[in-house]
Amino acid sequence: HTVKTSWKDLGLLFLLVGMGMLVFGSLEYYIENEEDDTGFTSIPQGMWWAVQTLTSLGYGDFAPTTFLGKIIGSCCGVCGVLVMALPIPIVVDNFADYYSEQKKLEAKELKREAQARQAEFDAQAKNIAENGLVGTLASKPGAFSSPPMSPPDGLARLRQNGTVENKF
Repeated sequence: HTVKTSWKDLGLLFLLVGMGMLVFGSLEYYIENEEDDTGFTSIPQGMWWAVQTLTSLGYGDFAPTTFLGKIIGSCCGVCGVLVMALPIPIVVDNFADYYSEQKKLEAKELKREAQARQAEFDAQAKNIAENGLVGTLASKPGAFSSPPMSPPDGLARLRQNGTVENKF
């Protein structure tokens, strides 16, 4: 998914590497081709060197020998680092966006499952409570035919009226 969303940036990377390969390889060939014992025998050979330098791979099979060739080689290396560093944060950001989106979807699914379990639990609790209430109401009364009362203690009038002397 990350590659699919970053295809423009990756395409730009390959385009810039291709352009750098063409420009720096051709420059090195024209600067170095007349030197003795050089590896730059053709433009494709110079392009091979430029790809190695742009990608910081550097096999070391041949290198520029002239001062101007070394300056161009240094520029090629710096451009390679910059070209490679450009799209990487964009690709990483696209991956982070995709990853956070997946985490949100996963959290929603877990929440939905928890709500379904809670609804099922609530339905079972309601069913149990209703069955218990029906059972209680349908059962025979116990030993008392009326609610139990406290035995008389002689202070019923006090509790009822506030004081024995003061009747409302």
